[in-house]
Amino acid sequence: MDNTILNDMDESIGYYGDLIKGYKELICDEIKRGDFETAKSLCDEALEIEEYKEYNGLLVLSENNGMGFTCKPYKESEA
Repeated sequence: MDNTILNDMDESIGYYGDLIKGYKELICDEIKRGDFETAKSLCDEALEIEEYKEYNGLLVLSENNGMGFTCKPYKESEA
């Protein structure tokens, strides 16, 4: 995905517009391949991102170490 950062915890960080654009491309690619199960899974993730459509800050996409996908606003680490 363009304009996104992948950090050392395999999380993607970016703005809503860039993330959703990337997901749309991924979903279309999977449909063209005929992999509808993966496309459906990506659509479910895109719906979670869609909840932040009006949010202007950075978002973090995470698989939570295999425990499930989440999308949440970016917060700087408290060091």
